[in-house]
Formats: sequence, C-alpha cells, structure tokens
Amino acid sequence: MNFSETEIRAIEKMLPAMGSYVAQSGIMAKPFQDCSKEEILGLFATTIKTFRAAFQEELGDECPF
Repeated sequence: MNFSETEIRAIEKMLPAMGSYVAQSGIMAKPFQDCSKEEILGLFATTIKTFRAAFQEELGDECPF
C-alpha cells in the first residue's frame, strides 16, 4: 500500500492514542486470538476515530469526511 504524506502524518498522530488503548485494555499481554470481541471492536473503533480526527486536523476543510 502507498500512503500520501498527509495519511502518514495522520497515522503518526494517532499512534499515541492506539498505544494508550492497547496498554489500558491489556491487549498487549495476551495473544491476539485470546482477545474478546469487545476488545477487538474497541481497537478498531479507536483506530478509526483517532485516524479520522488526525486526518481532519491535517486537511481542515478539505477533509473528505
């Protein structure tokens, strides 16, 4: 996959929130297959929300969503 510079910056900005969620939920302490449905859904939701916020911050009014 190729990412634009804006997408790369947005991904970099969301990493602290992702790390915080992983540490708080305890996901890092067990194999991925042992995670509950709620933990995985929380991981996806955190990824989407933080990426969207960072991407919107990067693009401002030009953000497509």
